[in-house]
Amino acid sequence: MSFNAIKWALKQDAPTYPKIVLANLAQRANEANACWPSYELIAKDTGMSRRHVIRSVKKLLELGLIERKHRFKSHENQSNVYVLKVTKKPALKVVGGGDYESLGGD
Repeated sequence: MSFNAIKWALKQDAPTYPKIVLANLAQRANEANACWPSYELIAKDTGMSRRHVIRSVKKLLELGLIERKHRFKSHENQSNVYVLKVTKKPALKVVGGGDYESLGGD
């Protein structure tokens, strides 16, 4: 579980149901901000229908908040991998002068 991903998800400007799905994905995300729950599992966790989850994922893709990668095993569909587009801030904040780039800033 990535607390940074959950914090990020809750701050996003998204409609209610897609935001609930985003928070659910964030709750499952690993340190690479990736997870692979099935639509059925997300539906069970959120109390939504499978179809509503699919629509919410589509909206999150349109908003650019997640990336979806399809997985296959022996030509059979597996659950999708979802990567949250978590924006990262520098670990250090420079206060008053200093070489920001040397601290890993962009």
